[in-house]
Amino acid sequence: IIHLRQNHAALRHPRGCSGAGDVAWLNPDGAPLHAAEWEDPVERSFACLINVQPDSGSADAPRWLLLFNPADQTRTFQLPAGAWTRVLDSAAALVLAPDAWATAAVLVDAVNAQARTVIGLVQTNAAAIPKDCSPPP
Repeated sequence: IIHLRQNHAALRHPRGCSGAGDVAWLNPDGAPLHAAEWEDPVERSFACLINVQPDSGSADAPRWLLLFNPADQTRTFQLPAGAWTRVLDSAAALVLAPDAWATAAVLVDAVNAQARTVIGLVQTNAAAIPKDCSPPP
């Protein structure tokens, strides 16, 4: 996990979240997370869509989607459009090195997150996907 953070700008952005479309907070249904949902004691699962480019301005940096399921049961998360690769799954003790991403299974539409799990997904062809990630209201 430390290696992933060191090598991917989206996971260690030096300026944090600018609020200019680089990070979107989503509920498990894929809709923007509203302020009242942050306070919900029952539904605590959420996703973070990250569109931060490296300082070099490279346009081919992967887009990241982090899914957080602290609940005691499995939760289904709807995925943003496109193909996503699971590169991190705390329930499966999975952390894939970038050179293994091309051969990993591709996910579309939805993914099940087991109880008390963090899942990291990447979209390596993110340049073709609109990067409209508005901050929560």
